[in-house]
Amino acid sequence: MVLLVVLFATAGFGQDCIAYGTPASLAGTLFVQDEAGYNRYTAVDLAQPICTSPDPAEAAKPDAQPEPAHRGVRVLQAAPCNVGDAASARLGARLDRLAGYRVRIRGSLHTPWSGYYRTDVWVCVDAVDPVDAAGLQAMRVAKPKFRPKDVAAYDVIINAGKRSVMEAHETGFGAPLLSGT
Repeated sequence: MVLLVVLFATAGFGQDCIAYGTPASLAGTLFVQDEAGYNRYTAVDLAQPICTSPDPAEAAKPDAQPEPAHRGVRVLQAAPCNVGDAASARLGARLDRLAGYRVRIRGSLHTPWSGYYRTDVWVCVDAVDPVDAAGLQAMRVAKPKFRPKDVAAYDVIINAGKRSVMEAHETGFGAPLLSGT
Protein backbone atom coordinates (compact mmCIF):
# COMPACT_ATOMS: atom_id res chain seq x y z
CA MET A 1 0.00 0.00 0.00
CA VAL A 2 2.81 2.43 0.93
CA LEU A 3 4.60 1.60 -2.32
CA LEU A 4 1.44 2.48 -4.30
CA VAL A 5 1.15 5.85 -2.57
CA VAL A 6 4.83 6.61 -3.24
CA LEU A 7 4.50 5.60 -6.90
CA PHE A 8 1.33 7.69 -7.31
CA ALA A 9 2.96 10.74 -5.71
CA THR A 10 6.09 10.33 -7.85
CA ALA A 11 4.10 9.96 -11.06
CA GLY A 12 2.14 13.11 -10.23
CA PHE A 13 5.17 15.21 -9.32
CA GLY A 14 5.21 18.39 -11.36
CA GLN A 15 1.81 17.68 -12.87
CA ASP A 16 0.35 21.07 -11.86
CA CYS A 17 3.59 23.01 -12.21
CA ILE A 18 3.90 25.88 -14.68
CA ALA A 19 6.42 25.25 -17.45
CA TYR A 20 8.85 28.08 -18.11
CA GLY A 21 8.02 30.14 -21.18
CA THR A 22 4.37 29.08 -21.38
CA PRO A 23 1.44 31.49 -20.83
CA ALA A 24 0.30 31.68 -17.20
CA SER A 25 -2.29 33.63 -15.22
CA LEU A 26 -1.40 34.36 -11.58
CA ALA A 27 -3.19 36.17 -8.74
CA GLY A 28 -1.52 38.05 -5.91
CA THR A 29 -0.63 41.42 -4.44
CA LEU A 30 1.83 43.72 -6.21
CA PHE A 31 4.47 45.54 -4.20
CA VAL A 32 7.62 47.54 -4.83
CA GLN A 33 10.80 46.20 -3.27
CA ASP A 34 13.49 48.78 -2.59
CA GLU A 35 16.88 47.45 -1.54
CA ALA A 36 18.19 50.57 0.24
CA GLY A 37 18.08 52.59 -2.97
CA TYR A 38 20.49 50.20 -4.70
CA ASN A 39 17.87 48.25 -6.59
CA ARG A 40 14.13 48.84 -6.93
CA TYR A 41 11.78 46.40 -8.59
CA THR A 42 8.12 45.42 -8.75
CA ALA A 43 7.15 42.00 -7.43
CA VAL A 44 4.00 40.01 -6.81
CA ASP A 45 3.25 38.11 -3.61
CA LEU A 46 1.19 35.21 -4.93
CA ALA A 47 -2.10 34.24 -3.31
CA GLN A 48 -1.05 30.56 -3.53
CA PRO A 49 2.46 29.12 -3.91
CA ILE A 50 3.33 27.69 -7.30
CA CYS A 51 5.88 25.30 -8.70
CA THR A 52 7.74 25.55 -11.98
CA SER A 53 9.08 23.01 -14.41
CA PRO A 54 11.41 23.15 -17.41
CA ASP A 55 9.90 23.96 -20.79
CA PRO A 56 9.46 20.50 -22.42
CA ALA A 57 10.39 21.84 -25.87
CA GLU A 58 13.63 23.34 -24.54
CA ALA A 59 14.46 20.25 -22.47
CA ALA A 60 14.08 18.01 -25.55
CA LYS A 61 16.73 19.90 -27.54
CA PRO A 62 20.18 18.31 -27.87
CA ASP A 63 22.69 19.79 -25.42
CA ALA A 64 19.81 21.41 -23.53
CA GLN A 65 20.43 22.93 -20.14
CA PRO A 66 16.85 23.29 -18.90
CA GLU A 67 15.95 25.91 -16.33
CA PRO A 68 15.73 24.42 -12.81
CA ALA A 69 12.36 23.49 -11.32
CA HIS A 70 11.23 25.35 -8.21
CA ARG A 71 8.59 24.45 -5.61
CA GLY A 72 6.75 26.64 -3.10
CA VAL A 73 7.38 29.89 -4.99
CA ARG A 74 5.46 32.79 -3.37
CA VAL A 75 7.22 35.93 -4.64
CA LEU A 76 8.04 36.72 -8.27
CA GLN A 77 9.76 39.75 -9.69
CA ALA A 78 7.37 41.25 -12.27
CA ALA A 79 8.61 43.15 -15.34
CA PRO A 80 7.14 44.02 -18.75
CA CYS A 81 8.20 41.68 -21.55
CA ASN A 82 9.19 44.04 -24.35
CA VAL A 83 11.31 46.60 -22.55
CA GLY A 84 11.90 49.74 -24.57
CA ASP A 85 8.68 50.17 -26.52
CA ALA A 86 5.74 52.47 -25.66
CA ALA A 87 3.42 49.61 -24.70
CA SER A 88 6.04 48.33 -22.27
CA ALA A 89 6.32 51.79 -20.68
CA ARG A 90 2.53 51.93 -20.24
CA LEU A 91 2.54 48.44 -18.72
CA GLY A 92 5.38 49.44 -16.36
CA ALA A 93 3.38 52.49 -15.26
CA ARG A 94 0.35 50.25 -14.71
CA LEU A 95 2.42 47.88 -12.55
CA ASP A 96 3.63 50.86 -10.49
CA ARG A 97 0.08 52.20 -10.18
CA LEU A 98 -1.25 48.88 -8.88
CA ALA A 99 1.49 48.38 -6.27
CA GLY A 100 -0.21 47.54 -2.98
CA TYR A 101 -3.32 46.10 -4.67
CA ARG A 102 -4.51 42.59 -5.53
CA VAL A 103 -4.08 41.81 -9.21
CA ARG A 104 -4.20 39.15 -11.89
CA ILE A 105 -1.04 38.98 -13.99
CA ARG A 106 -0.79 37.27 -17.36
CA GLY A 107 2.63 36.43 -18.72
CA SER A 108 5.31 33.75 -18.78
CA LEU A 109 7.71 32.54 -16.09
CA HIS A 110 11.49 32.53 -16.42
CA THR A 111 14.60 32.03 -14.31
CA PRO A 112 16.95 35.01 -13.96
CA TRP A 113 19.76 35.40 -16.45
CA SER A 114 21.43 38.48 -14.96
CA GLY A 115 22.01 40.16 -11.61
CA TYR A 116 19.06 42.50 -12.25
CA TYR A 117 16.63 39.75 -11.29
CA ARG A 118 16.31 39.35 -7.53
CA THR A 119 13.96 36.36 -7.23
CA ASP A 120 14.48 32.71 -8.23
CA VAL A 121 11.65 33.01 -10.76
CA TRP A 122 10.36 36.15 -12.51
CA VAL A 123 7.25 36.80 -14.56
CA CYS A 124 7.49 38.47 -17.97
CA VAL A 125 4.24 40.46 -17.76
CA ASP A 126 1.96 40.74 -20.79
CA ALA A 127 -1.01 42.22 -18.85
CA VAL A 128 -1.96 43.18 -15.31
CA ASP A 129 -5.46 43.93 -14.04
CA PRO A 130 -6.90 44.81 -10.62
CA VAL A 131 -9.20 42.16 -9.14
CA ASP A 132 -11.17 44.23 -6.63
CA ALA A 133 -12.86 47.61 -6.20
CA ALA A 134 -9.84 49.17 -4.46
CA GLY A 135 -7.56 48.35 -7.40
CA LEU A 136 -10.13 49.62 -9.90
CA GLN A 137 -10.38 52.87 -7.94
CA ALA A 138 -6.57 53.21 -7.95
CA MET A 139 -6.65 53.06 -11.74
CA ARG A 140 -9.35 55.78 -11.97
CA VAL A 141 -7.83 58.34 -9.60
CA ALA A 142 -5.33 60.73 -11.13
CA LYS A 143 -1.82 59.93 -9.97
CA PRO A 144 -0.36 62.84 -8.00
CA LYS A 145 2.63 64.62 -9.52
CA PHE A 146 5.96 63.78 -7.95
CA ARG A 147 7.23 66.63 -5.78
CA PRO A 148 10.76 66.20 -4.45
CA LYS A 149 11.18 66.96 -0.77
CA ASP A 150 14.08 68.64 0.95
CA VAL A 151 16.57 66.15 2.31
CA ALA A 152 17.97 67.30 5.63
CA ALA A 153 20.95 64.96 5.53
CA TYR A 154 23.12 66.70 2.90
CA ASP A 155 23.31 69.36 0.18
CA VAL A 156 24.83 68.73 -3.24
CA ILE A 157 26.25 71.50 -5.41
CA ILE A 158 27.32 70.87 -9.00
CA ASN A 159 29.33 73.54 -10.83
CA ALA A 160 29.72 72.86 -14.53
CA GLY A 161 32.20 74.87 -16.52
CA LYS A 162 35.65 74.16 -17.86
CA ARG A 163 35.78 71.37 -15.33
CA SER A 164 32.98 69.76 -13.42
CA VAL A 165 33.06 69.98 -9.62
CA MET A 166 30.71 68.28 -7.22
CA GLU A 167 30.61 69.14 -3.54
CA ALA A 168 28.52 67.51 -0.83
CA HIS A 169 28.22 68.95 2.68
CA GLU A 170 26.65 67.52 5.80
CA THR A 171 24.05 70.13 6.78
CA GLY A 172 24.30 69.70 10.55
CA PHE A 173 27.97 70.70 10.82
CA GLY A 174 28.72 71.90 7.29
CA ALA A 175 31.57 69.41 6.99
CA PRO A 176 32.41 68.31 3.44
CA LEU A 177 31.50 64.74 2.51
CA LEU A 178 34.43 63.18 0.71
CA SER A 179 34.46 59.99 -1.27
CA GLY A 180 36.68 57.15 -0.08
CA THR A 181 38.62 57.10 -3.34
